[in-house]
Amino acid sequence: MFIIKLIFWVSFTILFYTWIGYPFIIYLLTKIKRKPKVPTTPDELPLVSIIIAAYNEEKVIARRIKNLLEQDYPKEKMEIIVASDGSTDRTVEIAKKYEGQGVRVLDFKKNRGRAAVHNDAVDVAKGEILLFTDAETIFEKNFVKNGVKWLANNRYGCGAGEFEFYYKDDIGRSENIYWKIEKKMRYWEFWLDILPFASGGCFFIRKELYEKIPYYSDIDNLLTLSTIAKGYKIFYAKDAKAYDFAVQGEKSYFKKRVRTTLRSFGDMLNYIPVLLKKKKWVTLWVLFSHRILRWLTGFFMGILFILNSIILISGELLYWGFFLTQIIFYSFAIAGKYQKLKIGRIFYSFLLANLASSIAIINLLIGKRIFSYKS
Repeated sequence: MFIIKLIFWVSFTILFYTWIGYPFIIYLLTKIKRKPKVPTTPDELPLVSIIIAAYNEEKVIARRIKNLLEQDYPKEKMEIIVASDGSTDRTVEIAKKYEGQGVRVLDFKKNRGRAAVHNDAVDVAKGEILLFTDAETIFEKNFVKNGVKWLANNRYGCGAGEFEFYYKDDIGRSENIYWKIEKKMRYWEFWLDILPFASGGCFFIRKELYEKIPYYSDIDNLLTLSTIAKGYKIFYAKDAKAYDFAVQGEKSYFKKRVRTTLRSFGDMLNYIPVLLKKKKWVTLWVLFSHRILRWLTGFFMGILFILNSIILISGELLYWGFFLTQIIFYSFAIAGKYQKLKIGRIFYSFLLANLASSIAIINLLIGKRIFSYKS
């Protein structure tokens, strides 16, 4: 029984540290460090290549291009590249209508996934700064300018603006709550100069720092870590606003969580040896605390519940209290699936996300990778 209790308390401690302890630690640290100063826009603006990897985006590609053409940024300093990943609809046809306005269209006939498309698009990009975005994303008019100014400081190698999500259902609302917490934590990490993350839908990087990424990877996973390994910092431009829609429906939400965890978890594990060699101890601490332990939450929750059930035979009130707390949580989560109970929907979404992450990790362990996804 001693070993069972020990594992129970280790699991509980990890969960507490992951979701409460670590956020509280970095929040406290921001109280003793000066807030980052927002830089001014440089007199000489760099040429920026904006890359959109698109698959069957005929419904939104025109809106996306128009949004970029309306940026408060010199047109001669902005190159827009629409790279079609084997689209079978009118995406290419629509994008080509804007070729006379500084838009380049790359019509790749085969669907290979965004990683391959990004690699090929970068090969032909002329800008010294690369900006990756998605077809459905919308930028505020000063987005490019407010992001680029951070790269006038040579200590920053890459970074992103601030994403905000619109939602249309309860799943989207729950994801938006999670994202608000995530943004807070990322900004605190940026404040402390320890941020190792950036959003792929509004991602800036110096072209000289771009490395070709594997077909099963994504830009915001490996490139942030490779940038840190080279001695640069990552910025978080709160005044560079970008907007997108949260996924709708349980099935789409679940698939997205499996996909993003499978890609991100695999990329981070592959890059840990490089960070160890470079002695990036703080980055490793942040990766484990903010990401890896979160992805493992589902396993620790399962261990906690099973061991708690076994320990109940001891009759100790403390463990009965823990068990009843878990029963209440899971009851609310189940109720949230079938009823529009706000707290229940939040618990259900949390459970669904962690189930998806657990499945993604199992898939990774058995060698499954995502080569391309048509979205």
